[in-house]
Formats: sequence, structure tokens, C-alpha cells
Amino acid sequence: IYFEGIYSRKMIRLRIISILIFSGFLLGLILQAQTARVKIVHTTDVHGWINGHVHDKFNDADFGDFASLIEHLRGSATNQDDSHVLVFDSGDIMEGTGLSDASDIKGEYIFPVVGMLDYDGMTLGNHELGNRKTLEYMHSVYIPKYGKEKYITSNTFWKKDNSYFGSPFRRFSTPQGLNVLAYGYIYEFDGGNGVTRTISPMRSITKDSIIKESLEIYSGSVDLIIFSCHINPEEAGNDMEKLYQHIRKSHPDIPLIFLGGHRHKKYFTSYDDNSFAIESGRYFETLGIIDLELEKKQMKNISYQWHKPSKIDFMELSGKNSSNFDTPTGLLVKDVISKSYNALHLNDTYGCSPQNYCPYSPVADENSLYNLFIEKIIPQQVWKIPKGNQTNYFISNNSALRACLFEGRVTYDDILSISPFKDAFYHIENLTGRELKSLLAANNRWRYSMIEVEDVALYELTCSKYDCNWSNSILTKLYPEKNFEPTLYPYKGSSTSAISDYVENRFKC
Repeated sequence: IYFEGIYSRKMIRLRIISILIFSGFLLGLILQAQTARVKIVHTTDVHGWINGHVHDKFNDADFGDFASLIEHLRGSATNQDDSHVLVFDSGDIMEGTGLSDASDIKGEYIFPVVGMLDYDGMTLGNHELGNRKTLEYMHSVYIPKYGKEKYITSNTFWKKDNSYFGSPFRRFSTPQGLNVLAYGYIYEFDGGNGVTRTISPMRSITKDSIIKESLEIYSGSVDLIIFSCHINPEEAGNDMEKLYQHIRKSHPDIPLIFLGGHRHKKYFTSYDDNSFAIESGRYFETLGIIDLELEKKQMKNISYQWHKPSKIDFMELSGKNSSNFDTPTGLLVKDVISKSYNALHLNDTYGCSPQNYCPYSPVADENSLYNLFIEKIIPQQVWKIPKGNQTNYFISNNSALRACLFEGRVTYDDILSISPFKDAFYHIENLTGRELKSLLAANNRWRYSMIEVEDVALYELTCSKYDCNWSNSILTKLYPEKNFEPTLYPYKGSSTSAISDYVENRFKC
């Protein structure tokens, strides 16, 4: 219940108590079957790839196909009293493709599509929190229209009135009577957006009275608790593990499921025989599917698979074929994606690449996108003649380039998929070779110019604002007596425009 945009604590207690009255009846539905079969479908770090991967025939499913898959899985479960399907996302749904980033407000073409899929629960990622305009759009348009109580942000608040950005939790039942309590958490991340405030997950679950009371009141009437988290599940002492340990102190037996994200990796671990954590990759390259049996609040026969989202795989998962797989909702989602793609001119041609260049290849390789970017694009599109006797030098973190540049026609969407952040360039002048070597040695994530660094030479270091600030932090710790504050580089474009200009000028069709 909302009161003038704020969760009223008195009213939410009344809401909890009123729903609890019905919980015995709902719980009885699940207990009628000796064993419940539960399927959880998990996405995370989609980063705008709702149109699928047009250059990869083995990863060709889009969110229209995904919508059809969800409908078929839920439809099959509806016909079986003991089957239940849950669909969750763990954040960073936007920032990474043209559909996400070609618009004035990043994500404004993405979120309406995502809303059509009817997730059971979603939460924030750091990329949402890093974009003020996106957050304002989500708060005023997306969450009221599509998210309602399903966009769960247990530890993130709207600064203006200190209300929860989304819902603090969600308690719901599947059509077949599985009772679920869900929370949504992100690691403590400020984002610098000026409109939200995030507290640590542990502070939320130990100090926030609404979160504490929801857990206390509902834990006895639900069959399992799900945490959708934009949190690294493998880091030592991570917040997901802390949440698990805290809840186990007072609820030693209830099934606990942690759905992680943020690292762009696939990972699974069991905390105990009735709790596990899973992380399901990135970019809609991976779909996590977990199957388990639930008997008297004990999970059994837990299995998990990470599927490549392909149309063929989705048909096999749903038991359908090309003649009966597409649902009306799935076709509508495809139509919305197609119209958005055209409205943003994402199919416009910028040039034709002579070969594949990928960011995952070793920098020295001729098919390395970082090699092309650092050794050709930056020198030819960005650099000016340095002052004095300095030598130009460039560094980048290993996540700046996000996708391959494929052989053949290069579109506006391809450019934005490679470089969605439109980073301005900064520089740090008069670095000695010794200082530059120390900087390179301090971080194994750097990709950098391939020239030999000489100790006694001077260098003008160019990098994105993010990487220059990172470099400044490292250098200041190593050499506190010197100022390494970066300043704006005299180039009017961005990382994205540098790539598009190079393709347009050098890769003629």
C-alpha cells in the first residue's frame, strides 16, 4: 500500500496481517501435493540485448522469443497442480546496445519491452543507478505502469521523499499455490545520480523495520524465499552470503534461493542442503534455468543449466516447433522491438569491416579489437601532437569495448554495442616512464599502447574519464608528492564517435 508515494509503516503492517489471513488457504494448495516441482528462469546483466545477437546464429533468440518461451512454460505448469514457474532478473537490464543507448533517455525503449514479459521479480543494477534520467523515467513511468510490486529494491530509496525506489519486498503465490517471498538487493553503490540512496544489504535486513517485519511475519507462511541480487556471489564476505548467514540464525530450515549478477559470469554454489546461489552470465547470451523439487519446505534434486538463447533451444525447452512456438505476446514484443529499432535508425550503415575484431582476443593479435582501437583508431581520430618532448600513450580498462566488430556491414547498432558509454577523453601530462610503468603494473585489467616505455622519457597519457580517474587514484597513492589530476583532452568527440568516424572513413563498403 502506498500513501502519497511513501510506504506507510502502519498501513503496510495492516496489509501484511490482512494477507496473512489468506495464507493458510493458499499454503494448503501447495501442501495438497506431496512434492512440488519448481522451475526458475533467471536472467541478469542483459545490457540492452533484447533484440538477440544478429551476428550469432547460435544465439539468435530475442525477447519476443523469450516471451513466447515464458508463456509456454507457465502454460504447461498451469496444467499440472504440482508445477510452478518463476521468472526473475538480477539487474543491469540496460546500457549496452543501440536499443538501450541511442535514445535521449537510456533504456526508454528497453523497459516497455521488458514490462511485457511479466517477470515475477526484478531489481536494480549499477548501470541503472548510474543514470539519473533513466532513474527518473523508471520512477515516474516504468515502475508505475509495468513494475508495480514486481520491481523490488529492498535497499534503494528515492531521495525526494525517502520512499523505496520500487517495492521493499514481494509476497505472492503462483497459480498453483506456491507461496514465495522475494527481496531485491544491490551492493552498496552510490551511483552519483543525485536522486537515489542505497544502504548496505545487511543494514537493510537488520535495521529496516519493514524488511524485518516482512521476514518475521511471512517466513512461516511461505514455501521459499528468493533474493534477486546485483551482487558478486563469489567475492569473499559478499553481501549475499552475509544475508544467508543472518537469516539462517533465526530461520534454520526455510528454503533460500539467491539469484546473483554483476560479474557477467556463470557460477553456482550451495550454502547448505536447502539453499543455493546462482549467477547467469550476461548480454542475454545465457539463460539460467534451475529445476528443483520441494517437499515440506525441503529442496531436493536441484539441477541447473545455462542455455544459449536460441530459437531452436527455446522450442526444445517448450516442447513446441516452428509452427506453434510464437505466441501473440511474443509476436507483439517482436513488433515493438522492430519498430523501436527503425525509429532509432539502428540499421543505418556506417561502413564495411574487412574482418572480425573481438575484444576478447589478445591485444597483440591482428583480430584484437583493442589493438585496432588503441593502435589505429585513437592515433588517427583522437590524438594531437603532444606538448614538448612527451610521447602519446593510451590505456583502457578491459571492459570498455563490449562486443565484436564483425566482418561485413557495420550498423549504428553495431557501433553502440561496441562502445555504448560515449566516453569523453581526458589526459594526464608529463608522466615519467617510471611512473607509467608503475601504473601499468598496478592493474592487470589495463589494455594499453604497445610501444616500449622508457624510464627517463615523458608521456602524455590519454584515457576515458573513468580510466583517467582510476589512474589518478593509483598514481596518487604511489607518488603522493605529485599532482596527477586529469584534464579534458582537446577532442570534441567521444569513444563512440571515434569508432564510428574511423569505420566511416577507413572501412568503405
